[in-house]
Amino acid sequence: MTSVMETEDPYSARRRMFASSATVVALAYLWWGSETGAVAGISRSIAPWIFFTIYTSSVIAAVLSFADSWFPNRFLHEPWGTYRVPFSTAKGLQAKRISVAKLLAGKLETFKIRTALLSCYEATSELANFVFLPLACVLPGGWVARRGDLPESVVMVVDQNKDITEYVPSVGLPRRFYDPSSPQPLSAAKRAERLAKKPFVRPQNRRQVEHRFGADAQVVDFTFAIGSVLASAAWHALR
Repeated sequence: MTSVMETEDPYSARRRMFASSATVVALAYLWWGSETGAVAGISRSIAPWIFFTIYTSSVIAAVLSFADSWFPNRFLHEPWGTYRVPFSTAKGLQAKRISVAKLLAGKLETFKIRTALLSCYEATSELANFVFLPLACVLPGGWVARRGDLPESVVMVVDQNKDITEYVPSVGLPRRFYDPSSPQPLSAAKRAERLAKKPFVRPQNRRQVEHRFGADAQVVDFTFAIGSVLASAAWHALR
């Protein structure tokens, strides 16, 4: 999952948002100027490739993020082929297939393929996050592809008899339900639980997603998909 706005420093977040918004405004003016001829010829010639670079970077970041999330053993962050059973001692077709796959993975690790992919992922995701940050705050949205490990949590609620009792939700509820000094009505907790079970989320904040769906929850981010479509449309319109 690509995520943005995770910094703990509010000033840093505002500064990044301002810089990102200024960049998006400049890109919008470059697109408009290239369409209307209001910018210099050199700007009109490089504008399509700027949007093509943004579009390509977002696609690369999405593919590598998906691979790193769904493949076992952390696809990009752990060495490939660190241990393998020799082909001659592997017993059975499945074991021999794994032995060959580990051998090839180890050779790719020797040639620094994983390191190159990791560097490419870090660079492209940083660019995509920065450019699409204003869009993520204006039009956030995503689909929960996989729920994570959510520890059991107990909230104090007020039942129909006005008694304070314990309630264990199946998903993370809004923070106000975890304040023991101000227990919420049971009906409100159940209503919030039904809403929190919906697969639509605001994926630009990783901490909120993990609180609601558990650690390592995977979210398909519509925000960056929309941004990629816009960048692709601009490239096709200007080329």
